[in-house]
Amino acid sequence: MMYEIWLGLNIVWELALMHKAWVIPAGTIMLILLASAIVRPPRAGRRAPVFAAGVVSAIAAFLLLPGATMAGFADLGYWVDWLLLFALSVAIGVAVAISAAGLCALIPDRWLRQIPSSR
Repeated sequence: MMYEIWLGLNIVWELALMHKAWVIPAGTIMLILLASAIVRPPRAGRRAPVFAAGVVSAIAAFLLLPGATMAGFADLGYWVDWLLLFALSVAIGVAVAISAAGLCALIPDRWLRQIPSSR
């Protein structure tokens, strides 16, 4: 069991090193969005869209990741495969939710007041 976990982590590390030209800027942008979400968390009216974006993207990732790797659900025969698919999907959902919260924190309130209400 530990070998499979080590192998999965090693593959992720090697892929990150191979694609560091976009991993470093993406990580920097993610840290900026995370910091803005921590400094100024979304208000009650903005929490539902942030949560919905995370859930929708996690479900989409769960359904699309096997096909993106030229595999299918039938190829997921070992429990570690299902665990990694679930963990990657949740990680993508959390990343999208944090990004959405950070973007909501960066939007000034005066811009939102200028948008006409549907009420």
